Amino acid sequence: MVTALVLAAVLLVQDAPPPPAPPAIDAAAREIWERACNAALRRPSRAAEPVRSFDLSFEVLYRGDTGSQDIKPRVRWLAGSREERRPDFVRFGISKNREVGLGPDGYWLREDGKAVALVNSRDYTEDRRQLDQLLLVVRNFVALTQPGNLDLRELSLLEDAPEEIPRRHDLGKVLRVRDKDGESKLKRDRLVWIELVSPDFQLAVADRFDPFAERALCRVRLGVDRETSLAIVAILEDTERKVAPILLYLDDHKGLDDLHVPRKILVYGFEPAGDGALVVAAKPGQELYVQGGTVRAELEPDEFAAHR
Repeated sequence: MVTALVLAAVLLVQDAPPPPAPPAIDAAAREIWERACNAALRRPSRAAEPVRSFDLSFEVLYRGDTGSQDIKPRVRWLAGSREERRPDFVRFGISKNREVGLGPDGYWLREDGKAVALVNSRDYTEDRRQLDQLLLVVRNFVALTQPGNLDLRELSLLEDAPEEIPRRHDLGKVLRVRDKDGESKLKRDRLVWIELVSPDFQLAVADRFDPFAERALCRVRLGVDRETSLAIVAILEDTERKVAPILLYLDDHKGLDDLHVPRKILVYGFEPAGDGALVVAAKPGQELYVQGGTVRAELEPDEFAAHR
């Protein structure tokens, strides 16, 4: 705590950092990007405010080495603030009588009406892990729901689909279309691909929003539907290659408040394919289905305290 206060004081007296360099934006990718940004809005003629907090109900399926887990949580989230030196806050209702959160008092667990701090111990390892993984998905979900608000550093056009997606990989049929006879066939050119670099994504728990640190840059290869202009597939990679990449598949976009929100989010890991190469895993490690709620919640920091 003392270290954090000292660091905050040092930051306050330092000169402001220089502004970032102008983004390197390829002219051929600009039109595709602008269409994707407009497609995410229900009223493209109006600029949408960034999503600062949401209150959503999900159905979530986790797959792991020891089996799968299916839960239906209510998730409340509040974006962190650099001005207030505050990280992201979240409440994750696992069941009617069990909830975990990260708020002004740190990590906490409330069960049967009693709240305890989630300290670093074996007893709470799984609860903290689930909460950290949730925060990772939340940041990427928000970033892709509102691409027009991303802090872009680079933008370019890709000639073809990434090789890491095997041609036989289904990805929820995102690369498949039905022909006039009703048969499902692969169509690799259904998506047009662009590549961007931004600090507004998260690949690892260690990269969780830190108000005292410079955010890591992430390279994103984005597959945009040629017909709807919606972002469908996103491959997230660490620009320094220290963290394994992940793939997000976004589907079933529907109107929610003033945005078109993907109601289905599949999170894929990568696995070795020989010679050091990586390919998308056969099955997603997480499946999230938005059941309802709002992405324009008006939540305050104290609503994430353990006693609330």
